[in-house]
Amino acid sequence: MKVVRLALMAALPVVLLAGCQKNPLKITRTLCPAHAVAKSAGTMTLFSPPESRNADAMVASAAITGLTNNCTEGADPVASNLRITIGAQRPAAGSEQTVTLPYFVAV
Repeated sequence: MKVVRLALMAALPVVLLAGCQKNPLKITRTLCPAHAVAKSAGTMTLFSPPESRNADAMVASAAITGLTNNCTEGADPVASNLRITIGAQRPAAGSEQTVTLPYFVAV
C-alpha cells in the first residue's frame, strides 16, 4: 500500500504540470483591431412617426447578423477591411421601400 501511495504522490505533480501546457487564457498580441457588435447597438426598430412605439406604427426592424474583419498586419499602416451584414424585415408586405440605417465604427 505504501508503495502505491508513494507512486501516486510522485506522479501527481507530473499530471498537474501536464495540464498547464495548454493555457486557455493565452493571448496572442496583434496590431489588428478587435471587432465586435455592442450588445445594445446591434438592433434597431424604425417607427412612423418616429416618436411612436405602437406595433402598428412599426416600419422595419433590422439587426447586424454578421461581422468580419479582414486585416493585413504586415502593411504599414495596418489595413483593416470590416464587412457588416445587416438583416431587416417589415411587419407587412407592401410596396418597395428604402430604409436608411445609421451605424458607427469606433477604433
